[in-house]
Amino acid sequence: MSNMPEITTVMLAGHGATPIAADKAGSGPPLLLVHGTSSDRARWTPVIPTLAARFTLYAIDRRGRGASGDETGYDISWEFADMAALVSQLAAAHDQPVHVFGHSYGAFCLLEAGLLTSDFGRIVFYEPPVPLGEPLVSPDVLALLNEAASANDPDRILETFALQVVRYPQAEYEMLQTLPTWQNRRDAAVTIPRELGALNRHAPFDAARFAAYPWSSLLLLGSDSPGFLQDATHMLERNLPGAALHVMAGQQHNAIDAVPDEVARLMVDFLLD
Repeated sequence: MSNMPEITTVMLAGHGATPIAADKAGSGPPLLLVHGTSSDRARWTPVIPTLAARFTLYAIDRRGRGASGDETGYDISWEFADMAALVSQLAAAHDQPVHVFGHSYGAFCLLEAGLLTSDFGRIVFYEPPVPLGEPLVSPDVLALLNEAASANDPDRILETFALQVVRYPQAEYEMLQTLPTWQNRRDAAVTIPRELGALNRHAPFDAARFAAYPWSSLLLLGSDSPGFLQDATHMLERNLPGAALHVMAGQQHNAIDAVPDEVARLMVDFLLD
């Protein structure tokens, strides 16, 4: 993109001193961008030009992908601790609170990290897959994903995830495959089963723990997103103090790619209000 700002890569430290890579761009108050399952820091490319004009951006690779490190085994609480550690580091570096925007699994990690640090500014949550009771992913689908991972078949992992978990329409899934970030998704595919399994084990979500949640937040929801994401987002609207909901008409879980200008505008309006 010709209007992309200058980007430098910096290394931060997550849980257990795990190195976490971040693309840094722009100027202004700090904003941490946290991607979801099946992607990496490149997923923010469509919104970076607009956001970098207003914020100092830090688009990270979550643990286990891209230029970031990992630890042996996996525990979802490490991701929560990663987010809290990164926010605290950036708050100290900028001498001010850090705004955060999380998509999907990244949004869920930020939700929990908000209980671990006092350094957040405002938060944008885009469809966090909060486990409400029943397992988020059926045992049969999780078995298919683990089988594809054992066979080192990233395309089968991604197809199963997109069509049977996130439930993209076929046309939406085919659009994703045309994007420059598709290879990044293939590279990150092996992490999908462990993250979905971790969400299943984290259920059910205890809303009472968030009764005094101190952060002002914006919940983004696509009007056409699958029911489990609709239910989770509306539950958070009811249970997070200071949460506002914006429904994006005609959108699903992939509005960052489909309507990046709308997503960026909503973020700027909320974070700088």
